[in-house]
Amino acid sequence: MRKLAIMAWQPEVITGDHLGRWCVVKYDHDHYPGIITKVEDGNIEVNCLHKKGINKYYWPSPRKDISWYDDSQVLCLTEEPNAVNKRYLQLSPATWRLIEEQM
Repeated sequence: MRKLAIMAWQPEVITGDHLGRWCVVKYDHDHYPGIITKVEDGNIEVNCLHKKGINKYYWPSPRKDISWYDDSQVLCLTEEPNAVNKRYLQLSPATWRLIEEQM
């Protein structure tokens, strides 16, 4: 279980040090991995992947899905998702288990 805490964790506050890091945000009772692009006053801007099934995500095209979220919507920071093929990505099994427990 110690390895899980290192791979994915929920910070108390997101700061400028987290720019460029991968995270998973909660929105409308679902979760979306993405990259933190801006941090301002307890809010973060995230470039999110779209969901395509169980633990399967893709980058939307032609327009990016960039939105602002409250710090409290961050489920965890995580590593970059793994490529399933040329189009789809998935979170590591450890991160996926952590997210399922929180949802």
